[in-house]
Amino acid sequence: MSDDSLWDEERANRYLRLYKDPRAKEGSQSTLCKNAAGLIKGHSVLDFGCGMGHIMPYLEFPDEYVGLDYSKTMLDYLENFFPGSVTIHADAAQPTIKLIKTLESQHLPIRYHTTISTSLVIHLPTIKMVENLLRNMWELSEKRMVFGVETVGDKKSTRSDGLTLRNISIENVEKILKDLGIPESSIKYTHQKITYHQYYSVLPLELTPFRMDPPQLYTRTTFFIIDK
Repeated sequence: MSDDSLWDEERANRYLRLYKDPRAKEGSQSTLCKNAAGLIKGHSVLDFGCGMGHIMPYLEFPDEYVGLDYSKTMLDYLENFFPGSVTIHADAAQPTIKLIKTLESQHLPIRYHTTISTSLVIHLPTIKMVENLLRNMWELSEKRMVFGVETVGDKKSTRSDGLTLRNISIENVEKILKDLGIPESSIKYTHQKITYHQYYSVLPLELTPFRMDPPQLYTRTTFFIIDK
């Protein structure tokens, strides 16, 4: 996400208040990451948009995990919560060749058994960024890619603080994947049992710095699983 206006580090502090310490294994984000971890194939994992590391407590092979995020503050939290973790400060939606060079510059592998992203697509402002993210995940995976998408229709809202909240229909996710050359037979998905009102389940609307109509808050996370 090359435009710095797409993220401000104050959000990282807000996320810590909302989603808590990942080591506690509490809350919707921890549940989502637990479910995602169960879909990992193999040992090594590259986590796109890793945040504070909510998936870490559920990894079978944490020593083979690399967390990638655009937020340096999020990575600092992750490293404090899980000392010794390997992280990289990078743009998940940059061109693949640049991402590979960034990994190589940090002496990190450029291929992983599973590439994963639980909660990044929802915040990408443009479909082009979504396409770039999924292309990177596909190119850098050896066995499987797993990513979460909010799939209630095709709509995008922008909070007053500039953060994007995006839904993409299953049909259009499948189209993006097919356009990347991924065979239809390789595309599988599973709806999560978590269905809630985004943010409303965390804070009453009157306490939040943004306003949205209730229908726009409804969301359902779907995990897509694509094997090579």
